[in-house]
Amino acid sequence: MAITIAVFLFALIQSGFAYWWALGTGGLNVMTRQNVRSIDASSICGQLPNISDKQKKLCREYSDLLPSVALGARISIEECKFQFKNNRWNCPVNGENSVFGKILDKGTRESAFIHAITAAGLASAVTEACAQGKSTHCHCDRRYRKSPANGGWRWGGCSRDYSFGLRFSERFVDSSEDGKRKTPRRDMNKHNNRAGRQAIKDGLYTKCKCHGLSGSCELKTCWINIPKFRSVGEKLKEKYKNAHEMKVVMKPRKGSSKRYRKLRPKSKSGDKPNPGDLIFYEKSPSFCRSDAKSGSIGTKGRECNITSTGADGCDQMCCRRGYDFKAVAVTKSCNCKFVWCCSVRCQKCTVIQKVYTCR
Repeated sequence: MAITIAVFLFALIQSGFAYWWALGTGGLNVMTRQNVRSIDASSICGQLPNISDKQKKLCREYSDLLPSVALGARISIEECKFQFKNNRWNCPVNGENSVFGKILDKGTRESAFIHAITAAGLASAVTEACAQGKSTHCHCDRRYRKSPANGGWRWGGCSRDYSFGLRFSERFVDSSEDGKRKTPRRDMNKHNNRAGRQAIKDGLYTKCKCHGLSGSCELKTCWINIPKFRSVGEKLKEKYKNAHEMKVVMKPRKGSSKRYRKLRPKSKSGDKPNPGDLIFYEKSPSFCRSDAKSGSIGTKGRECNITSTGADGCDQMCCRRGYDFKAVAVTKSCNCKFVWCCSVRCQKCTVIQKVYTCR
């Protein structure tokens, strides 16, 4: 996949560019956060290969938000791994040069989820950066100033400028698809990017703080907040399970004898997916065995749950190939007691745990 700063999140993911990866992860192996911040944005943006002048301009224009872009990438990867930790495909990180691997080349459910979670991660990280005053381009949302008529509470605090965060995510992420020839994959990517941002928008809520003697809450100050990223991940995981399968059809171009490929719902009902739904048009591999072409790393060596009948159970995780067993000695705290005042004292106990791994 070509590196492109306009979809800076994917540039980070695909290129493993040390500057941004170090910034997003707390320092991988090249430099510290302080060193990264001190580097001239023009110098870094100019070093990224295969990007247009417009893309370089975006990089320079929002240089104070690039740490948030890197953070958005990191929380997206972490959430993806958390949501799929018990699945055959567990959002594997394959190394610096290809974080998600070949799976992004396919129009599968997994690719749909990756696009959605990363678009959401960027929007979330940038919105929080605005609230924390980390950028000159955005601040708190000042639209919520007028007190409600019913009284008892008032707008205050820092309402998150989610509109800026969503626009920023769209500008950076979706721009990677702009200028390309219209294809089913382009349509799929843009739809799933929007679905990720929609998950942020759907989860907005009002957060309040009480004021008054002994927390009497005679008056409340409230502000608009964005959802916890864990809830966004859970919502998108559910969308992944219920993703709409599409098919590629040929449509005639207006005023031309040529035809082009377009996505249409595969179901007989023909119901169009909602903006917040995920879509895909290629079947996922089984992920049972390693296959470089499909992006599957297989499940050999993965731990499984011998008592589970779900996706993490040994039958399903190991694809009925069987599993190996070993006993592992683990030292844990035990017999803990509260000591006045104020500590907890524990003994160290060694327990034997049974570990099952796929063959």
